[in-house]
Amino acid sequence: REQIKILGRWGDKDKKNKFILLTDLFNESHGNADSLEWLVNNGYKVIGIDISITIILRFRKNMELDIPCVVCDVMNLPFKSEEFGHVVSFSTLDHFDKNDLKCSLCDLHRVISPQGRLIATLHNSQNIFLYFYIMKFMHEYSFPIQCYSLRSATSIIESCKFRIHDTEAIVHIFFPSFTGLIFSNCEKTRLDILHVLRGKFIDLCGLLGKLKTKYFTCKFVALCAIKR
Repeated sequence: REQIKILGRWGDKDKKNKFILLTDLFNESHGNADSLEWLVNNGYKVIGIDISITIILRFRKNMELDIPCVVCDVMNLPFKSEEFGHVVSFSTLDHFDKNDLKCSLCDLHRVISPQGRLIATLHNSQNIFLYFYIMKFMHEYSFPIQCYSLRSATSIIESCKFRIHDTEAIVHIFFPSFTGLIFSNCEKTRLDILHVLRGKFIDLCGLLGKLKTKYFTCKFVALCAIKR
């Protein structure tokens, strides 16, 4: 839901270049494709990439959306320069350490058209609820994940010839293990009261995003950067 909000807020409403590069398909391969569906329904031409052929095959199996998919590494993209109006990267770039992150950003810069936009989210290192560290301790991540503060993410992205247009703090859910347990149980039951409580809880957490302290309570920092 919050990803769709930032796409609507930061997307090029004139669609001068309708082509969008989606930098991984992990969530979509598991059926979580709200953002992708929003892009397609709003007239964007999406090309998805993933480093894993397994993920792409799972995406093809689980999703009805028919978009071009390419197996490749975001650090070495097989596309011509200035091909895309936007790059959408939801928690892909935080798989890299600082050096590899810069390599990825440089190649993304190459394939974005002049004044095109990079819309990215990164795990937030300043989260006071220690979301990232708790999830890592609980072995919830089966792949390497780095986290960045808003300042460090801004500095790295700007060093790769982007200009930061806007930033946002998204996903304000605390006590992740307890929350995840409740949410999973809600999916297994038809009790309306549990679904109502889940919605109220999410709305309550969302109020944190309206405070000046939002960058200390969010799971992800979101950035919109324009190619210089």
